[in-house]
Parts: sequence; C-alpha cells; structure tokens
Amino acid sequence: MASSYGTRATRRRSSRTSATQLLLWTLVLGILLVDLPATSGYPCMILNGSSIFLTIPESAQPGKIFRTLDMIEGDSSAKGNINLRLKEQNQYFGLDSATKGLVLLKSIDREALEAKNPPETVQKLTLVCEYLDSDTWRRIDIPVQIVVTDVNDNGPKFIGTPYRTSVNELTPVGSVVFKTIHAVDGDSSGNLVIYSILRGPYSEYFRFDDSLSGILILNNALDYEKVRMFNITISARDQGNPPLSATTPLEIVVEDGDDQNPEFLQPSYTATLPRDSPLGYLLRVQPATIKAIDKDTGINASIQYKITDGANFFDINKNTGEVFVNGSVSQGGLYVLTVRASQVDDPGRYTLTTLRVTAERPNHNSPKFINKEYSQRVPENIPVGTTILSVRAVDSDPTATLAYSLLYPESPEARNFNLSIKYAALMQR
Repeated sequence: MASSYGTRATRRRSSRTSATQLLLWTLVLGILLVDLPATSGYPCMILNGSSIFLTIPESAQPGKIFRTLDMIEGDSSAKGNINLRLKEQNQYFGLDSATKGLVLLKSIDREALEAKNPPETVQKLTLVCEYLDSDTWRRIDIPVQIVVTDVNDNGPKFIGTPYRTSVNELTPVGSVVFKTIHAVDGDSSGNLVIYSILRGPYSEYFRFDDSLSGILILNNALDYEKVRMFNITISARDQGNPPLSATTPLEIVVEDGDDQNPEFLQPSYTATLPRDSPLGYLLRVQPATIKAIDKDTGINASIQYKITDGANFFDINKNTGEVFVNGSVSQGGLYVLTVRASQVDDPGRYTLTTLRVTAERPNHNSPKFINKEYSQRVPENIPVGTTILSVRAVDSDPTATLAYSLLYPESPEARNFNLSIKYAALMQR
C-alpha cells in the first residue's frame, strides 16, 4: 500500500512539476514575443537596409532636428545600449546622439552646392554606432546620404542683357525680329521659363512666336516717321510654386525704309529773265533756290533734277537745281517749266514742281524819231505851260514802250523848257 501510494504521489508531483514548467515557459515565451521588435533585434542594425538615405529642402530652418534616425535599432539615451556619433565633422549637419536626431547647423543653398566642382548637393556622412556584446564593445559604420532638394527661391535670370535690336520699317508683319532673348531659372530644378511682353506703350507691335522659345515676332507694321526708338518690357516667369518672374527692357530702333517720295521745299517757284540775257545766265529763282529732299530722313538719298517740260531755252544743273539759260529767248512772255526731282538710288521715287519764268521783251532795235530835226520859234511873251512842240519816235521791236527825256535838262538852253513824257511835248516853263 505504501509503495503504491508513494508511486501515485510521485506521479502527481511529477505531473504538477511539468505543468508548472510548461506555464513558466509559456510566460517567458509570451514576454519574449511581446518585447520582440520588428527586426532581428540586434543593436545598431538598420531597418530594411544597410545605409540611410535622406532628403532635406534647402528652405529648412537651421538649429532644429530635421530627422530622427528611428531606423537604427537600439537606445542611444544615457542608459541605452548603443552609442551614436559622427565619424567626421560636417559644416551643415550635426547629431543629437541622445535622441538620434540629425540637426541642420546652418542654412543650406542647393544652387551654391551645385556650383561647386564637384557638386555637393548630396552630403555624405558616416555614422558610428557602438554597442556592448558580452562585455565587448562592437562598432558599425553606417553610411548616410542626405540629398539637398531644390525650393523655388530664385527667379529667372536673363542672359546677354541689355537687349537691343534694329527693325526696318518695311519689315513684313510676321517676321522674326529678335532671337537672342534667353532666361534661365535661377533654381536648379530645370523649370521651364515662360516669356511674355508686359502690356504698355508699343507692346502691341510684337509678340512671341512661342511663349517657351523667346523668339520675337513683328505683330504690327512700324512707321519710322511716327516713332524711331522705343522700349518694351520682356517678362520671364518660371513654373515653380509659387512662380517667380523677372523683367528686362528691350530697346527697338526703327530703321527708315525707302517708302517716301522726295519733296520740294517750296510748292512752286518763279523767276524773271532780263532781256538780252546771255547763254549760261543763272536765273534768280524765288522764293528760294529749287531744292528737294528725301522724306525718308533716315536714308536721305541724293536727289537729281531734270526739266521735263518747257526746256526749250532753259536747262537745270542736275545736282544743284540751278536753272540757267540754254538758248536764245526770241521774245518775251511767260515760260512754264516742269521740274522733276528724283532719288539717285531709285528714280521711280520722284516729285514734280513748276517754275514760272517771265522773260522781259528783247530789245534788238533802237528807237527812231520821225523827224531827224525839230525846230520852233517861240515868242518871248508866251505863257508858261504852253505846248510849243510835239515830237514822236518809233521802235521796230514789237510791243516796245518808249520814254522821252531831255538830254541836258540843266543846260542854259533847256532851263526854260520842260518835257511831258506822256505826250512827248515840249512846254514853256
């Protein structure tokens, strides 16, 4: 009985021990399952990789933690199981080892980093992680790459300014007048630049062929006689958020095109040709010497003159416009000359005027008295003012007008007489 009881008691104690052990292992296993991290649980290990890749915008504020390195296994606090530090110093980044926080030490400019040779837009750090393994400190070097990303903090910049171009007034509408407008985005993100012309005086004369090309097109015809030089304002806008823009002036110089005929300085001219003027005699033209100018003042073409009608007895110096006698004017009267002024480089551009020449009657014959000699007896008591003698002369020149005078009016013999030119009569005085 005793033996049998002892056996049963032993079996019961053994059974209770097994149950207790099973419960203990279950509790331990439960605790391990609760505390088991998502990774293998080894200190200094990195979630999903062996290096760290981060980005930071260039607009980040310095002096603040911009990223906590939670992907590194372990506790880096004072009572933790790992130690963290940077292997080398970096002017932009530091480490708050207690919190695993990467700190931006000072402002960072992507454009400045990109301009370096080689570019430094990717900052490379080495993070040293140390952990205790069976009373022995182990070390792991963790590569860290930080890419500085661009922020739209720089507006476009025009290249090759100041801009200036010349456009002939005869340039057809739709023609390309300027190709070298070019702006680049001040940021390094490769934003496209959109060009436009700001609304203002003369902006309607031009347009861009394509808002992305910077090729300027003539939109309306120019007129040198109305405007010879002006500015328009070119705008370049990037496509950042928010967009930034820049402006620059473009100076337009309008060139004179040959679209105007010459013009005489006076609407018409007159001159008097004295009788018996010799060949080559220069007419004294009124109100001024014949002169024409090219109305295309920017071209100012040379002018040549020619008499196209009425040139029987006259000619004109083709360069100076002076009119001279080129033949024998047989009779007086009015001569109307048509003068043409044309451009030397384009005779098809010309203008006309008239020169009215009044020629004095020619005097080829001397007058002759009807009688060779006149005589008259005069009583001494004849009243003053009495006509005592009439004389008459003729001139064979047509339409000649005669005037009479005493040859020696102050002589003793002539002092007592006076001559009436109107009647050619000698009167007592």
